Amino acid sequence: MADTAHRRTGPFAVVTGASSGIGYELARCCVRRGYDVLIAADEPQIEIAARQLRDEGTEVTALLADLSTPDGVEQVCAALRSRRVDVLAEQHRRMAEPQEASRSAPAAPADKPPAP
Repeated sequence: MADTAHRRTGPFAVVTGASSGIGYELARCCVRRGYDVLIAADEPQIEIAARQLRDEGTEVTALLADLSTPDGVEQVCAALRSRRVDVLAEQHRRMAEPQEASRSAPAAPADKPPAP
């Protein structure tokens, strides 16, 4: 990763899950609006995404990090340093696993919210 996320003073966005899909498109929107961007994902394709976004003309920093782990979060925090974040967009590849219903309360039907 280039050590550049903290050097500039223009608008700055952080987009996670930006190696493809919605995350990539959000990062692209930020770049097209003149934001410098730090993009992060747990996939090596993040470097390819960064190269493509740099072609749009702003500073793009790629970070290969798993944000589901404390180490991954620390990596992002270290990359940000004291840079003010103007936009934060968090994208995830997959939804969280469904939680199991507790033994004392059965699961609510899908068409009704759980009782308080």
